[in-house]
Formats: sequence, structure tokens, C-alpha cells
Amino acid sequence: MCLFGSWLASRPPDAAIEVTPDRLSAAVGAARDGRFTVTPHATDPLPAGAVVPSFTSVNLTDGEAAAAAMRRLIDRLPSRPKRVALVLPDSAAKVSLVRFDQIPSKRDDLDQLIRWQVRKSLPFPAEDAVVTYSPGLAVAHAGREYLVVAARRTIVGEYEALCDAAGAQPGLVDLSTLSLLNMFLASRSAPT
Repeated sequence: MCLFGSWLASRPPDAAIEVTPDRLSAAVGAARDGRFTVTPHATDPLPAGAVVPSFTSVNLTDGEAAAAAMRRLIDRLPSRPKRVALVLPDSAAKVSLVRFDQIPSKRDDLDQLIRWQVRKSLPFPAEDAVVTYSPGLAVAHAGREYLVVAARRTIVGEYEALCDAAGAQPGLVDLSTLSLLNMFLASRSAPT
């Protein structure tokens, strides 16, 4: 038994909420009989044009309507989530594969190297971006490929404000396709 490992590990979000141009959708996960299952979910439609996903400009063109839909959605869940996974439309961010022939030994140096590489492809100042990455394939010698996601900080903030308006904390922010891919990969590695 690893007491400290489980004590220090962060708890998964209470619910996942996906934002699309036409609706909000939520699912709640729960452990039952030693297995993780998805339990009741809800959707709430959005007025046309309330959410317009974009990498460079305002996404919530009718923030009040979107916030009202988020409150209705959360009210219909079996229990009020405190912490949620927020799944954004793919076009709200830029996804890139970045390859390096050599990887710095320090994490801070790798962070700076990835930000420097991504900076070249951003249509706005890199300081305005939220950048995250995951290691991918190892390449010749000491190299590696990374999956890098960059989003404008203000745009991520728009979506996080929807959760705040409904009393839920966005503990994890992901993109729709990457979230589906992670779920698929997790299901393949799960014991049967």
C-alpha cells in the first residue's frame, strides 16, 4: 500500500463538460464495483452564435446565454460538481508536433525551448499563450517528438469563466479530439 502516493495524487474531476458551438454536454464518472463508469449525463442547447470557436478572437460572443446554459446543465447533474474537466472545441487552440534532436536535461530549459519553437507559429505574442506539451515518440539518439498545444490565455479564460459562473472550478482543460483520443487509449489499457 502506498499511502503517500494516493494521498498526494489529485482526485479526478467530478464531471466533464464539453463546449461546442451548439450545445454544452456533461458526463459524470463514478467508481462502481472496482470499475470506472460514466453515469448520467445532460446536454443544454446554446443559442446560435453564442459560442464561435476561434484560435485568435473572442469565442463567447454571448457570454450571458452561455453562462445561463452552463448553470442549467450543472443543475441537472445527479450531484453538483465542484471540480470539472472542461473540454474545448479543437479550433480554440493550435496543436503541433515539435521534434528536437536533443533534449535539455532541465525541465525549465525544455519548457523554454518548446515555447521558443511554438512562438514562431503564433499569430499573437507568445506571452499571451498558454502552452502545454506531452512527450511523444523518441527519435534518433537522444531526441524526442512532443505534442504541443497552445491557446490564447484570454480565450481559455472565457471558457473557465463559464464554469465559475456556475460555481464549478475548471480543474482540467482539454481539447475535444485529444480528450477522445485519451479516452480511447485509456480504454485499451484498462484491465478487462
